Amino acid sequence: MGAARESPGGGVLSRLWVNVVVTAVGYFALSLVGNQMLPRDGISLLWPASGFAAVMLLWAPGRRGRAATIAAVAIGYAAFAFGTTEYGDAELAFVVANALEPLIMLPFLLRATADDHKLASLRGLGWFVAGASVACMASAVVATAGIIFEGSSAGAEALWRDWFVGDALGILVLAPLLLQARPIASLWRRGTAVEQVALWAALGGSLLLLVGGSEMSVVVLGVVVLIAVLLDTAAASLAILASSVVMALLAQHASVGENDWTDVRLLIAIVVLVGQAVSLATSARVRALGERDQAVQSALAAVRRSEATDSALRDALDAGLDAFVILRPDGDEWRVAFANEPARSPSGMGPDAVVGTSLADLLPAGLLPVVDGLLQRAAVSTIPVRTLSVVGRPDLGWHGTVELVAARSSDRQVVVTWRDVSGDHAHERTVRAASAAAMHAATHDSLTNLPNRMLFEDRFRHIVGGLSRSDDAVAVILTDIDGFQTIVDRHGVATADAVLIEFAGRLESLVRAQDTVARVGSDEFELILGGLTSTWGAADFFDRLTAEASRAFQTPSGELTLSVSSSYLLVGEPSTEPNAVRERLFATLRHGRTLGPGQTTESSDDLGLAALWSPAAEDIAAALRENQFRLAYQPVIEVVSGAVVGQEALIRWNHPEHGPIGPDQFIGVAESAGLMVDIGDWVLRQALADQVRQPPGTWTSINVSSAQLVRRDLVSDVSKALAENGIDAGSLVLELVESQLLHATPTTLGRLASLREHGVRIALDDFGSGYSSLSYLQDFAVDIVKLDRALIDGALDERRLRFLRWLADLAPTTGVTMIVEGVETSEQRDMALAAGLQFAQGYLWARPAFLDDGPEVASGG
Repeated sequence: MGAARESPGGGVLSRLWVNVVVTAVGYFALSLVGNQMLPRDGISLLWPASGFAAVMLLWAPGRRGRAATIAAVAIGYAAFAFGTTEYGDAELAFVVANALEPLIMLPFLLRATADDHKLASLRGLGWFVAGASVACMASAVVATAGIIFEGSSAGAEALWRDWFVGDALGILVLAPLLLQARPIASLWRRGTAVEQVALWAALGGSLLLLVGGSEMSVVVLGVVVLIAVLLDTAAASLAILASSVVMALLAQHASVGENDWTDVRLLIAIVVLVGQAVSLATSARVRALGERDQAVQSALAAVRRSEATDSALRDALDAGLDAFVILRPDGDEWRVAFANEPARSPSGMGPDAVVGTSLADLLPAGLLPVVDGLLQRAAVSTIPVRTLSVVGRPDLGWHGTVELVAARSSDRQVVVTWRDVSGDHAHERTVRAASAAAMHAATHDSLTNLPNRMLFEDRFRHIVGGLSRSDDAVAVILTDIDGFQTIVDRHGVATADAVLIEFAGRLESLVRAQDTVARVGSDEFELILGGLTSTWGAADFFDRLTAEASRAFQTPSGELTLSVSSSYLLVGEPSTEPNAVRERLFATLRHGRTLGPGQTTESSDDLGLAALWSPAAEDIAAALRENQFRLAYQPVIEVVSGAVVGQEALIRWNHPEHGPIGPDQFIGVAESAGLMVDIGDWVLRQALADQVRQPPGTWTSINVSSAQLVRRDLVSDVSKALAENGIDAGSLVLELVESQLLHATPTTLGRLASLREHGVRIALDDFGSGYSSLSYLQDFAVDIVKLDRALIDGALDERRLRFLRWLADLAPTTGVTMIVEGVETSEQRDMALAAGLQFAQGYLWARPAFLDDGPEVASGG
């Protein structure tokens, strides 16, 4: 009789709908959790809904169940996403991407978990990691295509990276926990009570160190590895989840930059992969040992039960892979009572001939002394004893590690087994080497191989904490390459990387073996010089540093010369915190750069609060609300007559407590906090309102951020501001830098073209002398080109003059107006005149000034 059809209200259908409802609700809830892992700058750390969706699809019953589960994923994400994210029409693409991800992951999960839906081997882990990578890459491509189609392509590269990393980490962290889950009551089946308490207390303590502000988060990796070795896969997955969530939440609430996000995400990935690999390898090892011990105990029990089963037992033992020998004591010797085929084969003896022989006739060379000691211990032990021995077989050209296990029977006989475990130990060495490599990657910069910020702070605490005498001191130095972004823009990333690598080597050559050089930012390096006194003379060290930096750098783009700005602080208090020192050094560095590049500044209280204060995003938002920003204007001059033809608007912050603050102190924070659109809108409105007070017939230029360019309402906002102030569009110039044009999308270029059609002019700022820069005149429609100050910075020679004349002659042929920036001396003005450059800007005529102060414009001539 056929099987009864299952009723619609139970069985498979009931399980299907439970799976669907749990998937939809769980995906919605975990999406809310993942959304909390999105800091203000949009960098995703974890998206746990991805791992949940993959496992729920794996557990879904049949094709119908998987189709319904995919639909539930889409419904759960749609319920969360619409009205929560900021991409508008791209939400449909996001729904498709989130549903596509577990679908691509499914075949990899089936391979990884075999038939029992459990992650149980290193091979399975490899399939699991490969599936997470492929699935998240594909879904990131779909999501990125959605925002490009919607018109917000400026953030496409960042979205792809963050989508891929966040979803992949979400899968790697959450899915193993679900696949390896067990009832709470059986979670403690491995490890003694003392081990359990100690390990979980160690994990809790390391996480508390993170919460308390310690940067040595790599300690968490060591505790997770210990849990993976001493407990089991479920416990390891739980530890990995707890560690990853704590690190992600701490990173979210910390004030960190792009490199720090990379460090956090890399550390989470290392904790996941190393923890799971060690856990699975250890579990496999434990299973093998358990099976062998069980086989030994079963054999002993079989021998004790009945001689009638001896024949079957011998056949079973002969078929085994391990050598198996039963020995009986004979005075001071041990005689063989039984030996299976793997144990007899090296001697060539048969099953009957081997009985009664001496142990020395049977064992491989080199094992006899080891086995004698093992037998003595086993003869007085109530449990099996084991040991490892390195032995060789010269006749076979073999050398390896053998594991031996001995157990006493009730009739004083001893059972001995041995097997070659060289492969097992090779795998353990591989795991240890991978752990060491992972530890190095977590604490060192991948480009320069210098210590990163995390390791730097650990060494700082160690050396500063050791200060004892009143005249002991540690010098902490921050050095930064002047104009590094210009190197990136003009010569490319490869050249910039070559400069960083060579400069790192030069810094290391300046210090002793006990000192530390670390890369803590894009072009920022920190040094610790220990063993000093409070009277340390810095002049000699910084003279050598300046000399090293000024030597030509050999790069793929040719020779480059550069300068560095530095700040330093002598630390004499053992309780000094590294973050406080870093903030002070960065503020001191900014203060020193107000005097120009190449400055070395000692941090001291004499600099004043304004120089040492670093604003937060909340301070900038408050400044916008309370109208604390002002615009200063620097005139653009017709060189021959000295007449003012225009002016550039430059933002300044008049802080009620800290006084005047330059844009270099707050623009970076504003960009990270997403406030540049609001600041740009204020600058546009204020500059146009001030235009009526500017000299008649002049124009005003303002700088436009990348965040403003990608706004779909940019054209209407500019047109509205012009109309409200009654200003002709020809009086407004929007300044862009080369990198903005280089990465502009067709949509962005269309907005710029529409602005030009309305009469607004476009200026290209910081125009360099390379071929790629000149190609912009052909590829992009611009009205004004502002020549970088580097073109007139130096002695006047015939070669420089010919190049400047060529640029001046280029202006009428391309229809652009050339303005040379940074004219500070009469010699530079004369150089511009000799070259035929018509317009200039610089301190020679006037510094930036507020309208109320009245700009001091020098007369021409």
